[in-house]
Amino acid sequence: MKRYALTALTYLIANAVALLLTAFILGPGFTINFTGFLLAVLIFTAVQALAKPMLEMVSARNLPQLMGSISLIAVFLGLWIADLANPGMTIDGVSNWLAATFIVWLISLIVEIALPFIAFPSMRAPKA
Repeated sequence: MKRYALTALTYLIANAVALLLTAFILGPGFTINFTGFLLAVLIFTAVQALAKPMLEMVSARNLPQLMGSISLIAVFLGLWIADLANPGMTIDGVSNWLAATFIVWLISLIVEIALPFIAFPSMRAPKA
């Protein structure tokens, strides 16, 4: 249970950092206010937690060629639903959507890998 809670906390932190840095990098093309940020992190994390396993299952059976891009598709879906459901977050233009998807994916990946080593040593994989 403790490991599950730490994993969920890691995803929340990674997504929060990724959304903040994306808003900073893209500037006026990706706007988010404080309450919109909090709501976006929760919506985005929930959508990713639900969408990624479903996409992996469907893709493995029907379109195995998509397996490598499942994370990017899940990030895009998370951003899209967070943008639709959250008036405090706006992404304008196709180029900003593509850039936001890639930037959020990359930053959250880096934070998800690094955070257990920095903040949660108990989550490190045991050495063989």
